[in-house]
Amino acid sequence: MKQTLPIVIAALIVATVAASAATPKKSPLPPAPSKPAAVAKPSPPKPSPPPAPKPAAPKPAAPTPPAPKPAAPKPAPPKPAPPKPAPPKPAPPRPAAPKPAPTPAHDDARIVSHAFPRTMRPGERRDVEVVVRNTGNTVWTRALYHLGDVGADDPFTAVKRISCGGNDARISSGETCRFSMTLTAPARPGEYRSNWRMIHDGKGWFGDVFVYAIAVEAVDAAVIVNQSLPAQMLPGNTAAASITVANSGSTTWAAGQYRLWFFQDARDFSPKASQITVASDVRPGGSYRFDFTLTAPDAIGTKITGWQMGNGSGRVFGQKIVRAIELSVPAVWQQAGAFLAWDAPSILPSGYHGISNFADVLRQNGVKWIALQIHNGMATTQEAGNAGGAEWVRQWHAAGFSVGGWGVERTEPEGEAALAASLIKNWNLDFYIANAELEYKCDQGADACGRSERFVNAMRGAMRDYNVSVPLALSTLGRADVPVKPWRDAGYDLLPQTYWNTYLEYQPTLSVSFWTDRGRGWPRTRIHPTIGMGAWGEGRRAYVSVAEYMDDLRAAGTLGFSVYLIETTPPGEWTAIGQGVAAGRAR
Repeated sequence: MKQTLPIVIAALIVATVAASAATPKKSPLPPAPSKPAAVAKPSPPKPSPPPAPKPAAPKPAAPTPPAPKPAAPKPAPPKPAPPKPAPPKPAPPRPAAPKPAPTPAHDDARIVSHAFPRTMRPGERRDVEVVVRNTGNTVWTRALYHLGDVGADDPFTAVKRISCGGNDARISSGETCRFSMTLTAPARPGEYRSNWRMIHDGKGWFGDVFVYAIAVEAVDAAVIVNQSLPAQMLPGNTAAASITVANSGSTTWAAGQYRLWFFQDARDFSPKASQITVASDVRPGGSYRFDFTLTAPDAIGTKITGWQMGNGSGRVFGQKIVRAIELSVPAVWQQAGAFLAWDAPSILPSGYHGISNFADVLRQNGVKWIALQIHNGMATTQEAGNAGGAEWVRQWHAAGFSVGGWGVERTEPEGEAALAASLIKNWNLDFYIANAELEYKCDQGADACGRSERFVNAMRGAMRDYNVSVPLALSTLGRADVPVKPWRDAGYDLLPQTYWNTYLEYQPTLSVSFWTDRGRGWPRTRIHPTIGMGAWGEGRRAYVSVAEYMDDLRAAGTLGFSVYLIETTPPGEWTAIGQGVAAGRAR
């Protein structure tokens, strides 16, 4: 019993405490009034302990009671709000970072680009540049920083230090600078190296090293310093020409390998290879004169010739010269004309053979020139004299015709040439036709064969003496053994006597073939046949009409013709002559 009582008391105390905790606290009731006590300084009230439960009245002993039922759970009181954090205290100031140690000055450079050539010719000059970037931390100034020749032995320039920009130029880190220089290639071919790098005066070299190989190649080059080429030529004629060329390259022109090459129409002039090939070595700086002969082609018109040096491999090089050469024959020979002889006093512009206004008839039918026989050997023809000479010529000039003279050449070439030149001068003739037949044929002996050259030379001198210059022509048999070269090369056109009415072999086509074959080589463009009109008292004594002649001239391929003679031409044939001119047999 005594042992049970304390247990009960403890249980009651626990239950009371639990109930107090679960029940909201109320202000404690004021204690019962008590007797006043002596006044003393108040002290903070202390919480009074919970009143002790009154002890229960003792009960008789009984069996041990069952354990008390646990009290029903009560909701937990709300959790108190967390306390507000205290405001942060200001952080103490951080100590200043220590200053870094200064970076040491550092020069550096990078080659960005350049304009150096891969090849150069000996002695050639080139302006080039090198672009460099400042990749260090220093500032480049013109006074202290340069692009320098490493080794001071660059073969392309004597300049060893190159500055950048103006006097106040400053190239900071990251910036670029252009260094300009002029290269001059060595005179001797080969491969050479150019070596450059940045240098800080008083400090030393730094940055990229720029090394570049340049091949100095042997080069063919030429400059034409002089030329003498004809501006005009007669078809089939020859002319002297020359071209002087200077070797401006670095190779030696080897004899027999270097030559003057020709282009465009120049090949038509058939220059001989031996004359346009270097005959002796020509070193750089030397020159060579080519003297050669041009032979004009059988053509009319303008030819364009081109000339340039070429090496042994067939590659042309150097300066090219282009020249035009005009090929032409005197217009008079491309026209239609007529010869006259013994009846000169009667053949007047006003009329002939009953034809009124004879000049009009000739003009209307395309006849533009007439030729008066002015001498026979060393004698002036009586008929020409009787006609009035210069006065007769004047009348036909006034009628609008070209008037020339023709003469029979005999055995005195020098005297006959002088006589002809004097009559050309005194009678104001427009052209001259030399009639060289039997006395000029080579089958008549050496003297006869040599008269052609003698006459040509004498006539050239006589015309110079009399200060006359007129077109010249040779009239000879349709197939005569007369030397061609003296006449052709002296500028004479050929008027072959294609007298088909007397000899079959003198048919125009046969005669033209005779004179143009390779052995004679008279250019077709300078052949203008003379047709024989009338039934003459020689040979086959046939009559060939103008129409037949015109058809054959077309086949012969010539331009320009003449009629022999006015005196023997039937009046009705002038119309046929006009038809031939209109068909293109003459201009």
